[in-house]
Amino acid sequence: MLAKAHNALLEATAQFFKRGGVDPASIPPPTKLAVGVWSRPYDLEPIGPVGYGYTAPTKVYYSPEVSGTLEVACGVDGLSESEYRSSLLQPFGEQARVFLANNDWVALNSAYLFGDWAEESLLMSERALHRLKVAKPAWLSSDYYEKEVAGKAWK
Repeated sequence: MLAKAHNALLEATAQFFKRGGVDPASIPPPTKLAVGVWSRPYDLEPIGPVGYGYTAPTKVYYSPEVSGTLEVACGVDGLSESEYRSSLLQPFGEQARVFLANNDWVALNSAYLFGDWAEESLLMSERALHRLKVAKPAWLSSDYYEKEVAGKAWK
C-alpha cells in the first residue's frame, strides 16, 4: 500500500518535479507512514488496533477499489463526506462557536483528486462564515457559492 501511495503521488506531481529538473524516479519511496487519528465517540466496541476510528486530522483520499467506501477506509460505520466535512468544521458541535478552517480538510474519492490546493481551506472558512450568517462576498460566483459553500456548510 505504501508503494502504491508513493507511486500515485509521484504520478500526480511528476510535472512539477520535471519542471524543477528532478526525475520523479529518483525520489526514493518512504519506508514508514505515520497517521494521526482522532477518535469518534460511540458506544460500540473498539474497531481494530486503532480503537474507535475516525479520520486523520487532515485530508482523507480513499479509493473504493482499494479501501472501499470512506466509512471502511476510516473505520467508522456510516461516515460520509458530509459528516466528515461538517464535524471537522465545527468539531465541538454546532452550539460551540469554534471553527477549524486553516487546513485542507477534505474526504475525497481519489478518482476526483486534482492536487493539493488551498481551495478547501478557503471553502471551510467560507462555510464557517455562512454558518455565522455572514453574507456571501460580492466577488464570489453565486453558483459556486450555492454549490460549494452553502450547499456543503451543513450535514
